[in-house]
Amino acid sequence: MLTPQSLGWLKGIDLTSNLVSSLLLFIGFVLLRVLVGRIFSRLMIENGEFKRKLYVYTKNSLSALFFVALVIIWAGKLESFALSLAAVAAAIAISFKEYFLCVLGGIYKYSSQLFRVGDRIEIRDLRGDVVDHDFLTTTLLEIGPGSKIHQFTGRTLVIPNSIFLSHPLINETAQTTIGIHSFEFPAFITDDLETIESHLMKAAIEASTPYMAAAEESYRRLARAEGIEEPNVKPRISKFFPEAHHVIFVVRFSAPVKRKGKVEQEIVSKFLKTIPKDAFDRDQ
Repeated sequence: MLTPQSLGWLKGIDLTSNLVSSLLLFIGFVLLRVLVGRIFSRLMIENGEFKRKLYVYTKNSLSALFFVALVIIWAGKLESFALSLAAVAAAIAISFKEYFLCVLGGIYKYSSQLFRVGDRIEIRDLRGDVVDHDFLTTTLLEIGPGSKIHQFTGRTLVIPNSIFLSHPLINETAQTTIGIHSFEFPAFITDDLETIESHLMKAAIEASTPYMAAAEESYRRLARAEGIEEPNVKPRISKFFPEAHHVIFVVRFSAPVKRKGKVEQEIVSKFLKTIPKDAFDRDQ
């Protein structure tokens, strides 16, 4: 006959069994993570970006399986303690608010497919190439400084996923690896604007011509897939006047997303080599 003492003893055994199972599961998870890391470090794959994507996918899949297995182990206990957990849920939610927001941001990021490893993104003045991401954080190799410089700074940014819930994200490589880019060139109203514009256009054509055919094909596929009008990828110069006596030339050109900084510098270098010095008003 089962007595209250024997029932308590059986419950204790059941709880101990769950704890042991959870401990063994955690040890197995850690060992698998280490093993996967070593396997990928020795894996010979020429495409480094594909290798990184595969590693992140494998690592996140292991994490998801670990949490599912943990829930299965404790499912019975969680059901028993459901009412008790509800009593402290509010306190836990307040204490771990940022943690939960990061998890929600991670779920939103994965379900919406905001970006992948290797994409170049910008959010809240933070910009860089994605090298790792999970349910809590996203790791970037910083590009900059600022939005006008396209070089690696040497710094690594670790961003909490909660930021994706409250700020817009710019993915520079979301649709295509080659696209249309632009930069600004300042001048004075008294400069030889016609000469400046013609030399900027010539430099832009020379620098972007090798990429125009690929850009046209890329945007043609995008237009068909999304049902939008196909954009003109040829170089273009626009002008606007931010204030009196000042002119801004906006130089638009086609280039690979991750080479736009180099192409921009090539355009500027070609322009400076060919522009007559008297095109600029030295009195300004």
